[in-house]
Amino acid sequence: MKKTASALLIIFVISASVVLGVPHFKITSAQSYTVPVISIVYPTNETSFNVAFGDAPDFSFPLIYQTNTVLSWVGYSMDGGSNVTVNGNSTMVKGDLHSGNTVLKLYANDTSGSWAAPQVVSYVVITKSDAISPIISPTLITSILVVLLIVLFSASVLLNLRKRKK
Repeated sequence: MKKTASALLIIFVISASVVLGVPHFKITSAQSYTVPVISIVYPTNETSFNVAFGDAPDFSFPLIYQTNTVLSWVGYSMDGGSNVTVNGNSTMVKGDLHSGNTVLKLYANDTSGSWAAPQVVSYVVITKSDAISPIISPTLITSILVVLLIVLFSASVLLNLRKRKK
């Protein structure tokens, strides 16, 4: 499991004045807050999904992420498409069914309105037509027929030889 990094941002409000030609600086207030950080736990860049065409309407997978703070909004997009709002830390994502690589980008902001750096993962969808080659090819059929013809020819030659010996 990935570790979620944490960043602390401190903002200083400084007042400046000049007294007798000498600049004076005074910190009047300081605020600190944690910058939101998100990381995608699943899917990973090594994830691949084998999907049958018949399963297309039901194809989905969990999107699991970690964060270091309370978030007010989380969303994702696939292949640069529209953002989809995520409800909770683990949600079922309706998969993009084209074969090949799909890029999923996760966005988030916290309750103070600060945005986390978007996280990107690329997973692979393999349709069963891509994953399974035809079992019976024309070459296989031709090879079987040739072997059958050789067996039948050899059997007929042996039967003829036996008949002649009798």
